[in-house]
Amino acid sequence: MTTVAQRIKAAVVGLRTGRSLTSSEYKMARRAGAGNVQLWPDYRNKQPLWSLTDIQSFIDYGFNINSVIYAACMYRADAVNTAYLRAYSGTPADPVLLPPTDPLSKLLQRPNSFQSSHEFHALNSVFFAIAGQSFVWFKRSSANETPEEMFTLRPDWVKIVPYADDSGPGVDYVYWPAGSQSKATAMFAEDVMHIKRPNPGDPLMGAGYGFSPLGPAAQSANVDNDVTRFLKIFFQSGAMFQNAISFEGQHDPNALAEVREKLKNTYGGVDNWNEWGVFDSSAKITRVSPTFEEMGFGEIDSRSEARILMALGVAPSLIGSRYGLERSTFSNYEEARRSFWEDRLLPELRMFESEAQHFLNNGTKFVQYDLSDVPALQRNAPELATAAKTLMDMGVPPRIAFDTVGLNVAAYEGDMERYVNVGGGTFMTPVDVAPTADEATEIEEGTAPEDVEAGEKARQTKAYDAAAMQRKVDTLATDWEARFGDEANVQFANELRTISAMLNETQKAAYRQKATPNWTVLMKTIVEWYEEVQPEVWREAFVPLINGTMGEAGAEWAATLGVTWDVRNLAGEAWFQDYMLQFASPITENSSEMVQAVLAQAQAEGWSIPQTEKRLGEVFEQWMQGDLSAEDFEWFEERMPAYRRESLARTETIRAANAGTLNLGKSWGASRKFWIGTFDDRTRDDHIIARDKYTEEGAISIDKPFIVGGNEMNAPGDPSAPAEQVVQCRCALGLLMD
Repeated sequence: MTTVAQRIKAAVVGLRTGRSLTSSEYKMARRAGAGNVQLWPDYRNKQPLWSLTDIQSFIDYGFNINSVIYAACMYRADAVNTAYLRAYSGTPADPVLLPPTDPLSKLLQRPNSFQSSHEFHALNSVFFAIAGQSFVWFKRSSANETPEEMFTLRPDWVKIVPYADDSGPGVDYVYWPAGSQSKATAMFAEDVMHIKRPNPGDPLMGAGYGFSPLGPAAQSANVDNDVTRFLKIFFQSGAMFQNAISFEGQHDPNALAEVREKLKNTYGGVDNWNEWGVFDSSAKITRVSPTFEEMGFGEIDSRSEARILMALGVAPSLIGSRYGLERSTFSNYEEARRSFWEDRLLPELRMFESEAQHFLNNGTKFVQYDLSDVPALQRNAPELATAAKTLMDMGVPPRIAFDTVGLNVAAYEGDMERYVNVGGGTFMTPVDVAPTADEATEIEEGTAPEDVEAGEKARQTKAYDAAAMQRKVDTLATDWEARFGDEANVQFANELRTISAMLNETQKAAYRQKATPNWTVLMKTIVEWYEEVQPEVWREAFVPLINGTMGEAGAEWAATLGVTWDVRNLAGEAWFQDYMLQFASPITENSSEMVQAVLAQAQAEGWSIPQTEKRLGEVFEQWMQGDLSAEDFEWFEERMPAYRRESLARTETIRAANAGTLNLGKSWGASRKFWIGTFDDRTRDDHIIARDKYTEEGAISIDKPFIVGGNEMNAPGDPSAPAEQVVQCRCALGLLMD
């Protein structure tokens, strides 16, 4: 009895030969096909294949002269270079970035002596778009070593050589540059990476050449080129008879020439376009040529652009084509950009990545695209946070919720616990200690028994290590110090330039009036500028930095206390505006006082304007760099200026972190606060006393001030406190939710 497989085999042979397969032929076919089904036709064995398409024509008549093709190819190439191919150790699920000095990292950063990584990937992208494939040759001593260099090969100069031997079918390559008949280079398959688009007509069934997307678009590209060429030739030397004037009867050629000249002089040119046409009764006017609009050039352009860009996978709106501009808005531009990445470019990058991993991975290292900097793939963090919160409200552990929505949040203790809202409120509590629905209702209504209320308070108060939290807040503030210091230096430099300009204007006014500089007017102008202008300048410059510091501190405390963190722009909060109103005044007042002291000394000692400008420069340099000595300020009657960049940065970061903690804690429902001090010899005596007095056990109402050194302070770093209590303070504010 014949099997189903035998009947199918017999049917295939019958279709090919017109007869049935004999039993001996069937057995022979089975033996031949058992080793490998991928067999080349005999005539292909060891015969170089030639490119499917004339790539040079695609370059000459597509990339070089067709602006749509060029723009689409370059858009793709530029987009590719926002994703970086990087070298890692570990596993793809848990990658560890290799240092820049690693040989594989160095290869990816500089593929060869002629190209940067951007140039290398851009060229591969252009070849992939034009030819439907890209070849990369690895220069190395052996297949197991990291290549010394890698080179992009021009696709139409690569000849694929199929072979079939006892080990089965395979391919090698010959690189044969045009015009170099005697310089062909043989290359083994293990040294050539071939990334290609699918080609259903490939005689080597996937081992041959890829299929160019410009093939199906070639006719549309030719039409587009022809229309462009027609317009160019027309405007160079063409003629278009919009209207013809004919007269009845025969006319002398000289008379017709005279008529033409008169018409030209009367109606020709821009200046005469509105003249009225007057002809005798024998004249007849007939329009003989269609307009460009009637010829349909607009529709032809749109049709050609759409078909070309469809083949290349780039939306018309992305390159600003006529067709795209007529149909695009900013919102659908963003959608088109994301769609281009998700539907077209990402799959192509995965093709390149998988091939690169095959050739460059060695068991301990691997390559992988880093997509974190691709603008089109960036997600909206507030939207992701809202989605994560929705999942957590359903009982999904935070870590799983973050990973599910793609929100990058560092691991923290308890992020695998399940939390639920208590009584429909803001607070989150672990599921395994959550109250029952009846208990939650009683708690919300204030009718729960004392033991239930006490138990609920215990659940809401999440224990934490106060000293560890102080170190976290200190580390967070330290991380922001450099940015605060850099911005302070920018403002100091701007102030010095403005004051120097004021000095120069004073100098010019003195020259004009043939008098000495008017120091009184100058000083008044600078004081008013510091009082009226500079505070707002400093506030605007530091809003994003203070907002960021407070936001990170809030997120850290939210995770520690177990409350939900509503990701928002804190700069919109009323309390934040109140904080910023106080922020800049001490800074600008200090600067104003110091500048006034220098100007007063300049007036008293009769300094010149250049001398004054030089010494003010030394003051600002000390503020910004802090590298001048006391001897450098022997000329100064006041005390030596402080290194303000460092002092300001250290003071304002911890101040902002604690102010954010205090106000966010109030919004979360925190009822008490305590003082977390440091335990080192830099801690102020007053702050040691506050640390020992306002402990967790001695915590006070969150709305009451601490009394520190006889001063009321709402939190460490309180801007209303004297400078001796806040400058470079490293204490932190502790919160209690019960």
